[in-house]
Amino acid sequence: MSSRRDALRFHFSGVLTCALGTLSEFPALARGR
Repeated sequence: MSSRRDALRFHFSGVLTCALGTLSEFPALARGR
C-alpha cells in the first residue's frame, strides 16, 4: 500500500515539474513569436 502511495506521489511530482517547466518556458516561446 505504501509503495502505491509513493508511486502516486512520484507521478504527481513529475506532473507538477512538467507543468512548472512549461509555464516557465511559455513566456520565452511567446516572446520568440
